[in-house]
Order: sequence, then structure tokens, then C-alpha cells
Amino acid sequence: MISYWEARADLFGNDRMLLPMDKSGALKEEDNVALERGVVQILPQRDTDGHALVFYDPSRHDPKLGYSNQSMVS
Repeated sequence: MISYWEARADLFGNDRMLLPMDKSGALKEEDNVALERGVVQILPQRDTDGHALVFYDPSRHDPKLGYSNQSMVS
């Protein structure tokens, strides 16, 4: 449980870590740009244990759009 909150603090900072995990909460505007470009995608299938699978496609990253590549893979 502690690792979870430490990871949220690292990813979103103390000011956003407690906000809902949606575009109007913890995910700020530059995160939305990256998500809309498909840099990170949740795949429709789950693994054998039922976990969601996330696909990271660095070819869709565009540093000129104002978001950090590191923020997508932390």
C-alpha cells in the first residue's frame, strides 16, 4: 500500500496525487495530449491473472507537444 502512494506521489506530485485518476483530476493537460496520441494504451485483452495490459509506443511521442517522455514511463 505504501509503495502505491509513493508511486502516485512520484508520478503526479503531492498536489495531484490524491485527485481522481482521470483527465479532470490527476491527469493534467500535457498528460492528455500524450494519452490522446496513443503513447500509452490499455489493451483490450487482460493477462492470465486478469490484470490490464498497457502498451507503450515511443514512436507516438512528440516532444514538441510539451509533455515529457519520462512522465509516460515512470
